[in-house]
Amino acid sequence: MNLVSSTWLLQLYALVLLQPCLMVTISNDLELVDNGYENLVITVNPDVNPESRAKLISGIQKWIQDGSKQLYKSTQKYAYIKTVKILVPKSWHDFSDIDGTTFNLVLDDGRIQVDLGNPVFGDMPYVEQTGDCGSRNNLLHVTGSFLEQVADETFPFLSWKNHFVHLWSQLQYGVFEEYGYPGDTDYPNFWYADDGSLKPTYCSDRELQGVWSSWETGGSCIPENDPFCFFEVIQGSNAISSSIMSMPFKEQTVQYCSGTADTPHNDLIPTKQNVICQGQPIWTLVSQSEEFNADGFLPGTDPTAPDTKLEVLVVEPKPTVLVLDTSLSMAADGSDRLSNLIVSVKTWLTEEVPDGNKFGIVRFSNDSQILLPVTEMNDDTRAEAINVMDHLSARGLTCLGQAVKRGLEALQNEPGGVMLFATDGRSECFLSVDNSTLQDVLNDVKNSGIRLVAVAIGDDGDPGLEALAEASNGKVFYVPDGQGPEGLRKVLLAMSNYQSLDSRHRRMQKVVELTKEDWSNSEVIPFTIDPTIGKSSILRLWTNTSDLSAILDSAILTYQDQTLLDLPIPTDQNRLAFNWDSLQIGEYSLILKVKSTDVLAFSIESESSSPEIFPYKVECYASSTKDHDLSAHPLKIIAKVTQGNLPIIQAHVKATLSYQDQTISVELFDNGQGADLIAYDGIYSRYMTQISVKGRYSLSCSAQGENGTTWINMGTIDKSLGILNRTIASPICCGSSAVNENSELSATGAFQRVFQSGSIQIANVPILGSFPPSPVRNLRVKKTLAGSLAISFTSPGDDYDCGTAKFYDVRLSNNVTLLKLFGNDVPSLDALSVISGSLDPREAGSPIRIEVEQPWSLFPNQSVYFAMKSEDHNGNFSSISNIVKISTTVDDSSYPDVYLSHILTAILVPGLTMLAWIQDGSSFLYSATQRYAYIKHVKILVPKSWNYAQATPTSEFSLEDGNIVVDTGNPVFGNGPYTVQTGQCGERGENIMVSQDYLLGLTSTSTENYGPPSHVFVHEWAKYRYGVFEEHGYPADERFPMYYLKTGHDANGLFNELIPNFCTNKPLQGRWTDGFETCALGDSNTPGDSCFFVPDSGSTNEAIRSSILAVPFLEQMDHFCEDNDGAYSHDFVGPTKHNALCDSRSVWNVISSNSDFQEDNFKPGPEGSSNSTTFEILRPDEARFVMVIDKSGSMDGPKDHPRIKRLKQASARWILNDIWNGSSLGISSFCYNADANDMTVVSEETRQTLVDQVMNIRTCDYTCLGLGFKKGVEVLTQGGKNSGGVMIYITDGDWNCNDDHDHDDSNLNDPAIKKLIEDYKIKVITLAFSKGADPNLENLAKWSNGKTYFIPDGEGIEDLNDALSGSLTYQPAVPTGDMEFIILQDSFSNLDNPTGDQAKQKQFIIDRTLGRNVKLSFDFTEGDTNSVEEIKFFKAGCQEATCIKNIDLSDIKTLHIQHIEPTLEEGRYQLEVITSQKVEFCSVVVASQSKEETTKPFRTKCWSTIGNDEVDVAQHPVGIIAQVTQDNKPVMNAKVIANIERAGEAQAISITLFDDGKGPDLIANDGLYSRYFARFDEDGRYLIRCQVQGDENTNVNGGFTNSRIYPAKPGLAAPLCCGSNTLMPGTLQEPTGDFERTSAGGSIKVKNVNGLNQVPPMRVKDFQASYDLEADTISIGFTAPGENWDDGKAKSYSIRFSESLSNLTSAFDKCDEIKTAWAIEGDLEPLKAREPVRFVFNSSTLLKDTAYFFGVKATNGRDIQSDLSNIVSLALAPRTDLSEDPFDPVGLSGGAIAGIVIGSLLGLFVIIFIVYVLVVKKWRKSLVYAVSAKKITQE
Repeated sequence: MNLVSSTWLLQLYALVLLQPCLMVTISNDLELVDNGYENLVITVNPDVNPESRAKLISGIQKWIQDGSKQLYKSTQKYAYIKTVKILVPKSWHDFSDIDGTTFNLVLDDGRIQVDLGNPVFGDMPYVEQTGDCGSRNNLLHVTGSFLEQVADETFPFLSWKNHFVHLWSQLQYGVFEEYGYPGDTDYPNFWYADDGSLKPTYCSDRELQGVWSSWETGGSCIPENDPFCFFEVIQGSNAISSSIMSMPFKEQTVQYCSGTADTPHNDLIPTKQNVICQGQPIWTLVSQSEEFNADGFLPGTDPTAPDTKLEVLVVEPKPTVLVLDTSLSMAADGSDRLSNLIVSVKTWLTEEVPDGNKFGIVRFSNDSQILLPVTEMNDDTRAEAINVMDHLSARGLTCLGQAVKRGLEALQNEPGGVMLFATDGRSECFLSVDNSTLQDVLNDVKNSGIRLVAVAIGDDGDPGLEALAEASNGKVFYVPDGQGPEGLRKVLLAMSNYQSLDSRHRRMQKVVELTKEDWSNSEVIPFTIDPTIGKSSILRLWTNTSDLSAILDSAILTYQDQTLLDLPIPTDQNRLAFNWDSLQIGEYSLILKVKSTDVLAFSIESESSSPEIFPYKVECYASSTKDHDLSAHPLKIIAKVTQGNLPIIQAHVKATLSYQDQTISVELFDNGQGADLIAYDGIYSRYMTQISVKGRYSLSCSAQGENGTTWINMGTIDKSLGILNRTIASPICCGSSAVNENSELSATGAFQRVFQSGSIQIANVPILGSFPPSPVRNLRVKKTLAGSLAISFTSPGDDYDCGTAKFYDVRLSNNVTLLKLFGNDVPSLDALSVISGSLDPREAGSPIRIEVEQPWSLFPNQSVYFAMKSEDHNGNFSSISNIVKISTTVDDSSYPDVYLSHILTAILVPGLTMLAWIQDGSSFLYSATQRYAYIKHVKILVPKSWNYAQATPTSEFSLEDGNIVVDTGNPVFGNGPYTVQTGQCGERGENIMVSQDYLLGLTSTSTENYGPPSHVFVHEWAKYRYGVFEEHGYPADERFPMYYLKTGHDANGLFNELIPNFCTNKPLQGRWTDGFETCALGDSNTPGDSCFFVPDSGSTNEAIRSSILAVPFLEQMDHFCEDNDGAYSHDFVGPTKHNALCDSRSVWNVISSNSDFQEDNFKPGPEGSSNSTTFEILRPDEARFVMVIDKSGSMDGPKDHPRIKRLKQASARWILNDIWNGSSLGISSFCYNADANDMTVVSEETRQTLVDQVMNIRTCDYTCLGLGFKKGVEVLTQGGKNSGGVMIYITDGDWNCNDDHDHDDSNLNDPAIKKLIEDYKIKVITLAFSKGADPNLENLAKWSNGKTYFIPDGEGIEDLNDALSGSLTYQPAVPTGDMEFIILQDSFSNLDNPTGDQAKQKQFIIDRTLGRNVKLSFDFTEGDTNSVEEIKFFKAGCQEATCIKNIDLSDIKTLHIQHIEPTLEEGRYQLEVITSQKVEFCSVVVASQSKEETTKPFRTKCWSTIGNDEVDVAQHPVGIIAQVTQDNKPVMNAKVIANIERAGEAQAISITLFDDGKGPDLIANDGLYSRYFARFDEDGRYLIRCQVQGDENTNVNGGFTNSRIYPAKPGLAAPLCCGSNTLMPGTLQEPTGDFERTSAGGSIKVKNVNGLNQVPPMRVKDFQASYDLEADTISIGFTAPGENWDDGKAKSYSIRFSESLSNLTSAFDKCDEIKTAWAIEGDLEPLKAREPVRFVFNSSTLLKDTAYFFGVKATNGRDIQSDLSNIVSLALAPRTDLSEDPFDPVGLSGGAIAGIVIGSLLGLFVIIFIVYVLVVKKWRKSLVYAVSAKKITQE
C-alpha cells in the first residue's frame, strides 16, 4: 500500500472511531430487561499494557459482579447488571480467557472503557459527565492499574462495589457528587450551619465524625485557607447509611439521599448535585429515570441480584457493503451527486481499503442488485470493484426499503458487518414490486447484527435514516450539495472505525480544511505543523470541475516564509494529493493563484510524529442527533481537545453547523459555566440556540492553540483523584475546575485541528427568543475587609449561555423557603446601597462583581440567604441560582492561619487542651526553676469570628501581643512547638509558636514524638523568657554537630572518645541510627552526616535528670544543667548552641541571672507545688483609635515642609483608605488647651467628616503634653469603654505649658500618665516630629507595649504613612485574602521644570502572589493640584497605547486620588507624574491584595532588638531584624536593606541584612535577616525602614516536618532541625521570582554615641578546630568579626591554646599563641566582617598524645579586644574509640537489649513512614537525611 493509502486509512479511523462513545444519542444494545441491564459493553483500549491482562480481566469481573449486587440493593431492587461483553483488541487473540470474537461491535462501543490514566484524575475511575441534570452520560473511564488493585483486593478506597454504584449513577442516571472539594469556590468542602458551626460538605443521614487534615502537610488545617484541606472521616465511628454519592468509600453507605426521615437531604449544602440539580435529592432523579418509568416496570423480587454473566470477545475487522443510490435524482438537473459518489468510492478503494478486507457493492433505484458480492480485497478484486463503479448510471426511482434488504442479503453469510447506505432522497417506489419503506425494514436491521451508517446526500435525505442508524448502533452523515467528492470522502474515511488499529490516540489528524467558492485571485492559507505531528503528511486540493488547472494557476507551499514546493497543477484531473514522509515543525502557508470562482477545497492531514507521541486532537458531538425538539430541550454541542488522555485547556474551539448553504458557528467554552460543567478539563461546551429552521445539519469543529496561552493540563503531582476515602493519600478532583494552584501545565505551542462529526436532525424549533438564560451556578457572597458584601457570579446569556441578558435579579431573605419561591415579597438587591461595581448585564461568560452594604437594617442578627435569576429581552427568566448564606452577626472569615473548630474544642475539653498544656507546664516550671516562677494567669485571645459566648470582648490585645501564638505548622520547624529567637544570650525571644496539631495530639502523637507536654512547655518557655538555647547537636551541622570527641586516657595512652552532643548529668545511653538501621562510620571513624543519636527510653538512662534543654522527652528529666560539679553539672565543652552563644555558661546560670529574678525582695516560692493557673478567654472587639495631635505653633514649621500640613495630608489618606469600616475613631488636639471630637464609627459616610475634623485643626501657643494625653484618654473611654484602645500621639516639641492658663500642665513623666495607661490598658503609638520632640515620649509606648516612630523633617509623608499604617496591626486579624500588601510607598518631591513638562518616575512590581484589586493612591498639597497634567502607569518596556493606563484626575481638587485596577498581570510597572510647573511633593502608595483569595503573598516585617527602650550603644549593640516569609514559610536569599534615617540628614544610611547564621543572625535560611548597626553620629532618635527584593536566586524554604526540640522519636517523622541552618539536604525550594516589599521598623532612641569608640569586635561564636592525623595538621576556621560588632574589619586575631581550660578562659593572653609563620594554608590577615577565615598549620610544634583547648579573640583599631570565642577541645591522639560500642548491640545488658528492641520497633515505624512518604508524597525527591545501606562494623 502506498503512503497516501495508509494515511487515508488512519484519517478514516480518526473521523468515526470515537463517535459512538461520544454521541449521547448513539447507544449500543444496553437494555433493562426484568431489572437486569443486558449487553453492557466494556472495551479495552489497545494502548493498555497487555502483560497484566489476566489480572485486568479478573478485576473487571470482580468490580462488575460485586458492584451489580450493590446496585440492586442501592436502587431498592430496581436494577442490576445482567450481561456484560468485554471487548479486547485483536492483538489479544492468543489470550487464554477469550470466549469468542465479535464482528458487529467495535472498541469504542463501550459505555465503560479501560484506558490509560488521566493525569487530572490519576488512576481513579471517573465519568465523563457532559449532560445536564438527569441526562445520561457517555463514558466511564477506568484504568488498568485500578482494576489490578481490585483484583488483588488492594484498592485503597475500601468498597469498590459502592464505588461502582457511585459511578454508574453518574453515568446512567445523570446525578452528581454530594461532597465538596478542597479549595473549590463553587463546591467548597465546608459550609456553615445556622448555629455558625463549620460542617464538612457531605449529604449524610447523621452527623459525621472526623478531623480536618491537609494532604500536603499531613496535619490539621483550615478549609477556608488551605486548598489541600479535607475532612478525614474517622473509620468505624460513623454509622452512616447514606449517601452513596457522598461517601462510597464507607462499606455501610449503601443508600442514596432521598429527602425522607431515614435518608434526609439538605438542599442548601453546596454540593454539585444541589447546585446543578437545584436541590433535588439523588433518589428522586434515579427513581424517575426513563428505564424505571416504563409501563409495567416493577422492582425485582429476588432477595439479592443474580450473578452477572461476563464474556470476553476479540474485536475483528468487519466486512463492508456499499448500498448506493443510483436513482435519477442522483444526476437530475445537472446534479453531480452520482459522479462525486463514484469518484469518492474509487479513490477509497484504490487508496484506503487494504488487502484482506472484505468488500461488496449493491446499487438501487426502483430495483436493486448485488453488483459485487462480499469479496476479499486483492489487486484483481479491487480492479473488478472499480470496474463496477465505472459502469454505474442514474435511472429510476428510490426504493429504500428494498435496497436495505438487498444489503442485508449481501451480508447474510457473514458473522456481522457494516452497511454504508448512501442516498439523496426519500422513499419513492410505487413502480416496484417491493415498495417497502425504511420503517418497514427497521426490525430487520435491528435483528441482523449489522451496523448501518447512513449518508444523506443533499437536503432531501429520508428522515427515517436516523431511526435505521439508531437501531443498529450506527450513525448518519449529512453531505450538503456543493462539497464535491471531498464531502463523501469524509464519510468513507469513517468506515475505518470498524477495522483494527493499534491505538485510539495516534490516529491521522486533520490540521486544516477549507472549502469555498468565492476565492480571491490570490489566497494565502496559513497552517502549523506542531511537534506532535508531521509524519506521513498529505496536502489535498480538489474542485467540482473536471480540470484543476481550470481553477488554479499555481499553488506554492512556503515554510518559514521560504518557498518549499511549487505544486504541479494537473490538467486532466479535478484533484491533487501530495504527500511527505515527514514535515518539519513550524509555520507553513499555501499560496494559491485562483482564476475561477468554482468550488475549491483544500486540506492538510498528518500523522503522529513518532509512535511514542500522542498528537493533539479535537472531537465533537451533540447532546442529541435524532428528531431533536429544540422547543423542549436545548441542544448542547461538546468538543474534547486532548493529547492522548491529557486535557488541553484555553484553546480556541469553534463548532459549526451546516444546513444547505448556511452555516452557524459558535465558540465553545471550557469555563465551568452554562453548558460546561467543569472548567479546564479539556471539554468545551455551549448551547446552540441560533437554529431557526427544521432539518438535517452537519456538525464539524475546529481547535486552535496559541503560543503562551494554550496549555496541556498535566494534573497535580501525586493526586489520585476522584471519589475517595478522604485520606492523605487520596485528595480529590474535580469540582468546578480541573486546575488548581498546584496543577502542572505544559505549553502546547501553536496548533490547528479540524474534525467532522455526524449529522443532527432538528425536528422542531421554538419561537424566536423563547430560550431563557442559563441559571447561575457560581453566585458568591462574601464579607469584605471593609465590612461590606462582595457579590460575584459569571454572567449567563440572553439565550442560555449565548448573548447578553437584559437584567440580573439578585434577591435576599432570612427565609430560604420564601427565597426559593422568588416572589415579589422577597427583597431585591436594590434595597442595599451600592458601594462599587454594578449589575449591568455583560456578554455571557463575563465576571460580574458588585459591592453593597451589609443587610444590617433588613435582617439584624440573622442568617441571610441570597439567590438570583436572570431575565432575557423577551421576558424569559432563568431557573434560580445556587443559594448562598451569610450571617450578619458572625464574621464568616476565620482567624488567619488558626483553625477555629479544633482549637475551640481544645478550650472546652480539659486534658486535651492548651489550658492543660500550660497548667501542667506551669507546675513543672515551678520545680525546674527551683520555685522561682510559675504561670499565674493566662489570657487567651480567640478569633473575632468565633461565636464563643464565654469569650469577653476586648480592645486591649491583638495578634501581635501573643507570647504564645497558636498557628498552623511551620514547614521548616514542623508541628512541634518552637521559639522565635532573634536576640543573644539572656535576651527574650519574640514568641513561642505552637501548632494546632501539637495541641490536638497532646494525648497521642505529640507526646509520643516530643515527650511529656509539661517538659516541652518549659523547654520553650526557658528559651523565650530567659534567652537560653538548645543543649543538643544536630546531624550534619558544622557548628553544632551531633557528636564531639572527648579526650581520655588508658594504658595505651591518649584517645578521643566519641560522645553524643548532649548536656546531661550522666553519660547518655543509646544508639546511632540513620532512621533505618545502625549507621555507617565516616572516614574519620565518626558518624556520618545522616546519623543521629537515639537515647534509650528504658532504665539505662533513669539516672539522667538534666538538662531539660537537651532531652526533654525523658520522663525523669527535671533540671537544667548548672555551673557546679554536683548532680546537674554543665558540660562546658560540648559544641551545643547554648555553649556557643552563651560563652559556655550553664543554662541555670543564665536563667537565674534573668532580670525577672533580680529585684531586691525576690525569693523562691514555698515548698510544694505551684498555685493553679487561671485562664481568661478574650475575643477582639471592634478597634478603637484616637488621634492626639499637637497643634502648637512649632507644628507650622519648618517653612519648606510644614509638619501640620504633612500630618493633615497623611491623616486624610489614612482615614479615607486604611482604617476599616466598623472601627471607631476620635480626633483630639492640644496646645495650651485640648479639644476633642466624639468617637465616630468609621463608615463610607463618616470618613470625610473625620477628615474635615483633622483639616480644621488650627495651630496655637504652647505644648501641654500631659493635657493632650489625658484628653485622648477621655475620648477613648467614651461610652463606658474602660479598657483597651489605641492612642496615636503626635508631637514635635518638648513640654512647654505656661501656667497662666487654667489647665492641666502635667508632663509625660508624670506618674499619673503611667497609671492611666495601666488602668485603661491603652496602647500608645508615638510619632515624634523632629529632633525636638519630648525625650519622655518613648515612655508612653514602653509603658503600654506600643510602638514608636520618628518623623524627620524635610521628607514627604511616606514616613507618616508608615507610622499610621503601623497602628492598624492592632485591628482584629483578617484572612490573608482580604489583606492589602503595600508594594510602593514613596513621594515625588520638587517636581519643577519651568521650561516645560517634566515626568518623574517610580517603579513597582506585581509579583506572582499579588495583582488583585491593585490600589494606587496619590496625595497632594494645597496649591499643587493645578500643576499636575497627567499621571499614568504602564508595564515596563511597553510604550504602546494599549499598555498605558491613565489615572482619572477629576477629583484632584480633593487633594486625594485613588485608582483601583481589578487585576494586574505579573511584571514590573512604571509610574509617571507629569507636571507643568513646580509641585512641592506628591505621595504615592501602591497596594494590592493577593492574586487569588487563597494565594499566600510574600510578607515582611522589620524591627530592632531594643524596642522602645533608650539604650546605651556603647554597652548594648543595636540589632536590626527583618522577617521575610510566604505564609509561614521562610523566604531565602532575598536582598534585604535596612535604611536608618537621622534628623537633619537627607541621606539615610543603608546596611545589608543577612540570613546566614553569622553575627547576630542565629540560624541561616530561616527567613530572619539581621545585622548590628553602630554608625550612629549623635544621641537621639533614628527611623528604620526595611526594603526587601526577591530575584531569580530567591526561594521559599518548603522545609520538612521538623522539630526544634530533640524529639522522643527522632527520625523521618520528626527529624532534627535547626542548628545553624534550616536548609537541609532535600529541602523543598520554590523560586519566588521578582518581588519587592517595604516595612517600617519604627524608631529607636540611643544615647552615649560617643562611647562607640569603646565598642569591641563581635565575639566569634563559630570557632572550629580539627586534627588530621594522617597529614599531622590542625585546621582552624571561623567567621571574621568586624571593627565594631559585625561592621568593618578587625585589626588582628589572636588564636591561643592551653592544656588547661581554666587558663584559657581566665588568662587568655598568657597562653600559647598560634603564629602566622606556622601557616601551611591561609593566613591570619584580618578580613571584612562575615568573611570566612581559614588557617592550617603543622601540629609538630604541639605535643602528641596531648589534649588542648583552643579559642580566639579579635582586636580592633582602637586596641579593644572582643570577648573570648567559643572553646574547642582537640586531642592530638592516634586513635578514636567508640564509647561503650554504641553501634553494635552484641553483648549489651538486658536494659540495652530492651532499648535495641524499642529502637527496632522505631526503625520499623520509620520504614513504614518512608514507604508512606515515597508513595504518597513522591514529589519530595529526597529525604531529610541520606540513607546508608551499609551495616556498620566494629573497628
